[in-house]
Amino acid sequence: MSEFLIREIEKADIPTMVRIWNQNFKALTTANIKHKVDSLTKWWEDAPQRNYKFFGLFIDNRLRAFMILEYRPEALWLKKMAVFKKDRKKGYGNELLKICEKEAGDRKIYTEIKAENVDTINIVFKKGFTLLVFNEELDKYILEKIPQN
Repeated sequence: MSEFLIREIEKADIPTMVRIWNQNFKALTTANIKHKVDSLTKWWEDAPQRNYKFFGLFIDNRLRAFMILEYRPEALWLKKMAVFKKDRKKGYGNELLKICEKEAGDRKIYTEIKAENVDTINIVFKKGFTLLVFNEELDKYILEKIPQN
């Protein structure tokens, strides 16, 4: 894998994040929402009040993947994760998951994944997530990872 840097997303990164989101929107949301720079910027600007953080994985200072975390007192929620299609199968999602685990500390991690997103489901199972429930109405799984102390 190439040298990479993971850091919080900055406003200047939002246009690239929109491109990654829109390549993956059907896997990211049951509402099948595509974003524009304005709508994702608004979400990013509101993130601190909602206890969200946006992280990006950068290669040569260019955003290649991102994740959105929601910090709750009892748990950390991995809300979204996406990688540019041409950059899949390079381990970038695994690297973001390591940061997610570090951010969680001794809290549980939860995530929701659409049933059709089999690759991501397989990745999180390999990382120690277990199935909590399948939401038939929304066609998605809710998974959890209990920290190993």
